[in-house]
Amino acid sequence: MNEPLSYETLTTAVVSAGGYVSAAEIQGLTCGHLCAGTRFSREDYVEAVMEWLGREPGDEIVGLYAEMLQQLEDVELGFELLLPDDDAPLSQRVTELASFCKGFLAGFGLSGRHGDDELSDDLTEVLSDIAEIAQATAGEDDSEENEADLSVIAEHVRVGVLIAFSELGRARAH
Repeated sequence: MNEPLSYETLTTAVVSAGGYVSAAEIQGLTCGHLCAGTRFSREDYVEAVMEWLGREPGDEIVGLYAEMLQQLEDVELGFELLLPDDDAPLSQRVTELASFCKGFLAGFGLSGRHGDDELSDDLTEVLSDIAEIAQATAGEDDSEENEADLSVIAEHVRVGVLIAFSELGRARAH
């Protein structure tokens, strides 16, 4: 079994491809599509990623799709956000979490598969929370309290993605 993709590996792949989105954002875009029920062929995913990156993606980026689908389908809820390590400045981790959320909402919206009337109240709340987190910015305070808050918020996003996938991604996959 392959080593799971890391934030650092995906970041290197995005930079190598000359992309203008972050690793977290491209993971969010991919997960947003998957949670909305979109299933890509390899060729369609490469085409979508080329639109997001503005360039031909490398193998690591193309492999992101299969890995995210596998993680989202994991009965043990193994889905993980690809974010900078805890050693990175808090401001960078907050920015990348916000980038994931922006990408997720974009991917979900680009799927074009759901009107507001199709969404449960729980999913509407999840999407609202993700939209609010997408606007997050970090101050200069790397306090333990802010570190703990970021961990809680990141877990909230992770669980929200799993809720979205459970409600729509599994039910409407084609």
